[in-house]
Formats: sequence, structure tokens, C-alpha cells
Amino acid sequence: MVKKHHALLIGTREGAKWHPLDGVDAELSTVLAGLCELEVSSDRDHLAALEDGRFDLLLVYDDNWDTALTDAQMASVIRFVAAGGGILVLHNGMSWQKRQEFQNLLGAKFTGHPPFCTLTLRAATPEHPICDELPASWTIDEEPYRFKPMAETDATVLFEYEHD
Repeated sequence: MVKKHHALLIGTREGAKWHPLDGVDAELSTVLAGLCELEVSSDRDHLAALEDGRFDLLLVYDDNWDTALTDAQMASVIRFVAAGGGILVLHNGMSWQKRQEFQNLLGAKFTGHPPFCTLTLRAATPEHPICDELPASWTIDEEPYRFKPMAETDATVLFEYEHD
């Protein structure tokens, strides 16, 4: 019997500055259909559920730059990842970086982005399995997010782009 994977998506519905969860949750449910069951919440206290063992993946799409995660919320995320859980931070999910622990967990700090533009993405590690079914390069209209890597980060860059 194949294990059914479960993912928790945390995002902002009410009061999102730029990127509300509404609509994105449905799109992610469609993209992940057949791969995992998606549970969606706009309540950061739902992060405690990461510790009950039913989730394999945490998706962060929280657009709340004003309020840091509480100690208990951050501890749940750290314990989840330390136990082998995956975390995928989507776009504005970097808002959790008010916590140094989150920056350390992801290995970088978001420093900002210039205006929307057309970017050409190239596979930096084409032999990686994630890159297997994707073209070697493609263009996308997007905000080129910029990050400052942590000195101790040992990261595998999958895709890259040039800008400025």
C-alpha cells in the first residue's frame, strides 16, 4: 500500500498586504492533486499540528510581515523539519524571516526585489531529479527576489537567473 502524503499550507486571507491566500490555495490544490492531500489554514497556531506526525510537507504562503512567529510556532516548525519534514516557502512566505531561526532554517535572508520584469531562468543543476522534466531554460514575468545567503549554508542551486 502506498502512503498518502499530507501537506499543510499556511497563508494569510484577511489583511494580506500584497498576496492573499484566496485563489492560491485552490491552484495549489490542483497542482498537488494526486501527489498529496492539502490542508489549508490561515491560523499560524495550526503549526502545532505539524508535530502529530500526519504531515510530510509545510507550504508557507503567509503575507504577514508585521507579526513574527511565536516561540511555540517557530519551535513546531523547527521540530518538524528536524524530524525529516519538508518545507517549501512560496513567494511572500519569506515574511516569517522576522525570526532569525527561520532565516537559519532556510539558509538565507530576503533582502527585497526590484519591479516585475521578464527573467530567463536556467537550470543550474540539470542533472538533479527535480530538473528532470523541465526545460533547460525558460522565461517568466516575475519579481526577482533577492537573498543574502547565510555563511554556513550548503545549498544546491537548482535554477538561477541574471538581473542587474
